[in-house]
Amino acid sequence: MVTFTRRLGEESGVQLNPLVDNSVMPTVSNADQFIGTIGRFSRGRIDKPMLVTRENIRRLLGDGESLRRSELNMTYVMMDETLKDPGGATGIVAQRLVSPYADIGWAYIRLSNVYENPTEFRVSDLTPAMDLVDPDNMALPDSSIYVNGSLIEDFHIAVRHLECFNDGIILAIHVPEVLDEFGSVADSNVVTLQILDSKENLLFSFTGSLHPDAVDEYGQSVFLEDVVKSATDLVEIQVSYPLNGMIDHMASDCYGYDENNRERWAKSDVLTTFVEYAQHGDGFMGYDDDDYRYASTALKNGPTFGYLSTGGSVANGLIDAIAGLSHELNIPAGIDVPSEVPAYMVGLLSGQLGLIGRESDHLLIAYWTPIISDCPAGINPRGMFPSSMYFLGKACGRNAVKNRYGFAKKNHPVAGIDFPLTRRNMAQTAKIESVDFSRMAKGRINPVVWDTFSDRSAVVCRDALTCSPDNSKIKLTSVADMVSDIDRRVTRFAKQALLKPMREAVRMTEEYLQDLFEDAEKSEWLVPGEDPDMQGKSFVFSVYPDPAAPYDRLRYSYSLSYDGAARQIEVTQSVAR
Repeated sequence: MVTFTRRLGEESGVQLNPLVDNSVMPTVSNADQFIGTIGRFSRGRIDKPMLVTRENIRRLLGDGESLRRSELNMTYVMMDETLKDPGGATGIVAQRLVSPYADIGWAYIRLSNVYENPTEFRVSDLTPAMDLVDPDNMALPDSSIYVNGSLIEDFHIAVRHLECFNDGIILAIHVPEVLDEFGSVADSNVVTLQILDSKENLLFSFTGSLHPDAVDEYGQSVFLEDVVKSATDLVEIQVSYPLNGMIDHMASDCYGYDENNRERWAKSDVLTTFVEYAQHGDGFMGYDDDDYRYASTALKNGPTFGYLSTGGSVANGLIDAIAGLSHELNIPAGIDVPSEVPAYMVGLLSGQLGLIGRESDHLLIAYWTPIISDCPAGINPRGMFPSSMYFLGKACGRNAVKNRYGFAKKNHPVAGIDFPLTRRNMAQTAKIESVDFSRMAKGRINPVVWDTFSDRSAVVCRDALTCSPDNSKIKLTSVADMVSDIDRRVTRFAKQALLKPMREAVRMTEEYLQDLFEDAEKSEWLVPGEDPDMQGKSFVFSVYPDPAAPYDRLRYSYSLSYDGAARQIEVTQSVAR
């Protein structure tokens, strides 16, 4: 017998109210274990970013291509190196570059229903994969299928593969054998459709009916189009219906079993349904600012990440896109400057690339890596390979370990002997004088070079500077990392306070900020401030209704004194009598 009710009326009794849980703690995001980047890949969807991991990089992006084909292939090399590193990033959110000159089409199948007439596999006319007028509009072309300019409908199944493989796909189809009520082989309308890559690795397998009204025993549709829609958004299917839904078991070349009791499949050759550099008008002349702008917009709207990288590219448009996105998202970005530039000129590069003096330049970290080595991905011959993504991956690995308060060691710069560059057969190509290092520091460029320590020599990032020209704490990469982290935590909590009563919003925010900053102090992110306004504290903050709109606008302000980093050490020895 129930001893309570959830809602009492006028009767005598016991009302049990819903549980009030005051033990909820704010969750700690793991976005700072992921890197966002833009690059050219031979595979991968073009309409949205992909979450790439060590396990799926080749499935999503292919095997990578030589730098001789495109300098933008460097991004794949850097991603492969970072993801293979056990102390690197958990994953990389990658947006594939695409130009208005990319084309996409349908692969369609005409099933055999006449004895000895084989199943046909063909490709439709290719049409522009993105809107040629508005580069921000990535709506794919409509579903009409044209061949030689004419609309066709005399097909049975059509496939549009949205992962856009440059090297094409293979289709295979099989009709599973069915028996009638007398145990005899019968005609069927159920097919198994497989999509394979050009090396015949299975990508997808779908089994469904060609009849639009087909359902299973639970009343759920098993129409092939519906089966595909429920399974993935990477493939589009159209089913035509001129066979009355039945495939003749006597005439079909893909029905049931052959004379050796093996499943009978019809399989295509490699079908090219996507062309990266189709020729339209004046032809493909390389990626332009609009292409980079589209890619950065798509990347921003994808899965969250805590760092950005140019992926080793020195294309001005890509650097501008990544730097702009760094400001919009308020996260650090690693930028590689050309490795072949002589040491005495490196300090000028940050100005030439427009890194210093732009909005949020304290979030930009520039690396110069004059190191020749074997290719980290094993794709290219020995050469010079950038390092921004490598060191950002090390930051992600560092961030994966958090203390009892949910803070990683972001007060520890990813530089120096604790984070050496590990590549095979490394040799330094540049001769660097002391004055060159000074010029690089003034230009806010971090050299990645050989250095000698008490126990060994190693290739390390020799400095820890952001592109901020100010002589303040935000010129340090560790401080910029902590600043970004704190802002991200506060703004995420601010979403929790939205649309609460004003007094409750003030109270809950004050409690949260007090706990947050105390935990940051215990984690050695914060130290007592020297500014008189800090009154010897490591943090001060205020939460108050805006006097100009006290009924619906709440303001937060906080001042934090971050711990710095020992960039310079002076040593003096005195010889006593």
